[in-house]
Amino acid sequence: MPYALVLQYIAAAFSVVLLFISLLNWRERRMTHYVLLSLAVCALTVGYLLEVTSPSLAAAVIACKVAYLGIPFVGPFFLMFCLDYVNWLLRQKKLLFLLTAPSALITALVFTWPAQRLYYIDLAFVDTGWLPHLVVMPGPLYYFNFIYNLLLSALGCAILFRSLLHSRPQEKKYITLFIFAGILPLMAQIFRLTEFVPDGWDPTPLALVLSSALLGWFLMRFRQPDWQSLGRDMVVQNMKDAFILLDTNGCFMDANDTAFNYFPALRQASRGVSIQSVPDFPARLFNAAEDNTEFTLDKNSEPLYLRVSRSPLETSDRVLGTAILLYDVTENHRLMQELRQIARHDGLTGLYNRGTFFSAAQRDFDLCRRNQNDGSVLMMDLDHFKSVNDTHGHACGDKVLVDVAQILLTRLRHTDISGRYGGEEFCVWLPGAPGDGAAVIAESIREEVKQLSFMSASGSFGITISIGVAPVDYSREQNFEELVGEADTALYDAKNSGRDRVCIYRAPDREVSPLND
Repeated sequence: MPYALVLQYIAAAFSVVLLFISLLNWRERRMTHYVLLSLAVCALTVGYLLEVTSPSLAAAVIACKVAYLGIPFVGPFFLMFCLDYVNWLLRQKKLLFLLTAPSALITALVFTWPAQRLYYIDLAFVDTGWLPHLVVMPGPLYYFNFIYNLLLSALGCAILFRSLLHSRPQEKKYITLFIFAGILPLMAQIFRLTEFVPDGWDPTPLALVLSSALLGWFLMRFRQPDWQSLGRDMVVQNMKDAFILLDTNGCFMDANDTAFNYFPALRQASRGVSIQSVPDFPARLFNAAEDNTEFTLDKNSEPLYLRVSRSPLETSDRVLGTAILLYDVTENHRLMQELRQIARHDGLTGLYNRGTFFSAAQRDFDLCRRNQNDGSVLMMDLDHFKSVNDTHGHACGDKVLVDVAQILLTRLRHTDISGRYGGEEFCVWLPGAPGDGAAVIAESIREEVKQLSFMSASGSFGITISIGVAPVDYSREQNFEELVGEADTALYDAKNSGRDRVCIYRAPDREVSPLND
């Protein structure tokens, strides 16, 4: 019918105008994908006009090839446009290549028909129905192109719909317009497949032109401020860190989902309410003088460490408010704790290493001397430990060291300080324990060690330990290293006296006193 042709002429002319306008503005912020989409729609619309005005099959085939310079690319370009709109594009060139590679293949198959018949098995031209048109006998890849473009377009609409759910009220009308523009071509495709339109007429080119016009109108009308605002909103909403916006009076204005997860009461807070009145919210974050402060939250019975950064929102002449960012630094704290554990403790036994033991015990020893309190040092050495390694293996030797260390950890008080002195030697500082009391503790440790039993491929075996005790002596000058040396002297005498015993160090005018024979 004549007016159907008029409609196609108008659609083709309008698509050319839209392409021209988009090319004039292609340097503007984020117009690249709209230009590509307009180019694909223009090729499709002009090609379809040439098809429905063709006098023969040969002319219609040429028109079809013109249309296929755009048809396979509409879906990829629309998806890229939607991703760019919600600020999800990270590697634009790589993604654009991946999405358009199948489209380029389809175009090549159409242009090389009938040399190959992968896309079209055959084509015929009829001039009946509303408009003259090609009748297609689909090849094996024909429906691939249809489904591919349909899925990409639907994905673009889904992305826009998701942004609608998380957008601010004043932005919903713009995103709704975008979604409607994306749905129009999908509806046209469905109408064509279900034969709800007159025979010979394809409403898709017209729907795409209307869709491009709506998108173009939005970009021309609201290009800079609203686009940037929506992009900012999507970045903030999807960022991993918590974001809270306050006005100059410290009143709540906005926050993202991460902030709501940290502070559930914030979700119920009305805009404009003082942040000080929000339950369970650490209002000191806003009032703190220093930046990059840290605090903890109890989430799921585990501490969550957060670092606070505050930045003023400023224009050229005034401050509009304060943006608070909360960074989750829990993993950093965990790693630091592990590093401190590694630096301070022996990796095998879990006791303090030698350096940490001396540092901690020295401080306590100085306090004891200042207050004239009792204190003693135990120096311990496993008897014949080398033969354990030689006979039963080093793995079994390690098990012996771990079990002896466990006795020290469970037997001693929390105020006592124990460490691995080196090899099979252990050292313990007992604040408040006089020599005789320390010897009793040492004897109980010796008995527990003697009761240990181990098993290896060579059979079962036990182990004994020798212990030297040195009490603090206020009758003479004495530092902690000398006290440890005296305990080592007592240990040496315990070894020479037959091992598996405790000896107490006495002043130089006295002999070392064995506690047991």
